[in-house]
Parts: sequence; C-alpha cells; structure tokens
Amino acid sequence: MIISKKEFASKTKLKTSTLAVYISRGLVVVNKDGKIDTTNPENDLFLSTHNPKAKEELKSLNAQKKALEIERLKAEIKLSEMKAGKMEGNLLPYDLVCSVVKRANQNILVAFVDQFRNMVRDLERQKIISPNQREEYSKRMVEVITNASQVATRATHKDIDIYLDSLEIKTKGK
Repeated sequence: MIISKKEFASKTKLKTSTLAVYISRGLVVVNKDGKIDTTNPENDLFLSTHNPKAKEELKSLNAQKKALEIERLKAEIKLSEMKAGKMEGNLLPYDLVCSVVKRANQNILVAFVDQFRNMVRDLERQKIISPNQREEYSKRMVEVITNASQVATRATHKDIDIYLDSLEIKTKGK
C-alpha cells in the first residue's frame, strides 16, 4: 500500500521531522513521488519495529519469555537439588520405598500367620479345640491378618505421600 509521509508518520506515532531523519538515514525508503510503499521490505521492517502495538506485543512476549525461563531455571534447580540429595542419600525413590514397605508388611504377615498356626496346633494338641476348629480359626485369622496388612500398607503409602508433600516433592519417583 502506498501512503503519504504524514500517514506513515501517524502509523508509527512519529513526528514528520523525525520521519525525515529516518528517511535521510535510509531506514525508510521513499518512491519518486515522495510517497512510502509499505510493502517495501525496508519500510515493512521499520513499521514492524516502530509500531506502538508491535512494541507492546514484543514487550509482552519478552515478559512471557522471561517468566518461562525463570520457571525452567527453577525446575532445573529443583531437579539438581533432588539429584544432589539422592546422591547424598537424602532421597530414596518412591517406588523403592513402597516396595520395601510392602515386603516388610508381607514378612510380618507370614511370620504372624506362622505363629498363629503354631499356637492353634498347640491348642489342638492340648485338646482345647478340635481339628475342625483349628482349620476354621486358621482360615479366619489369615483373612483378618491379610486385611490388616492391606490396610496398614495403604496407610503407610498415604504417610509417605504426606511426607513427600511436606518436602514439596510432588513428582513420584524422584
């Protein structure tokens, strides 16, 4: 689009005298009629860099870029701190802790069931309970202990999650 110098100055929010300086420096190209072609690459570049709206958009984009860069750097710092803590032995992988807790609960369950069965056998040998009662008590006790172990495991997992949240470590496995 071909426009007058005054229109071009208005678009860029410049005084016509200031525009004349840019023209003399060759930053804005004027055709032989003294008009400015906005499709000319140099004029288009000048418009894009001297347009108040473009400047505001550029400021906004730069602010967003800085904010994103700050967030990225914070995440990198946090990751570095976590890696350092892990290397120093201060952090354990979430899955490892959960599997150890689960295995510990299973070991307790097995040990308790074995001890209970031994106790029930002793009661049977002493003729305090019958063989049928021994079987019934054993089945019921295994159910009770298994249920208690599952409840304890879930509660322990919640406790681990609460502890991790208190450390502001939201991502499991880190």
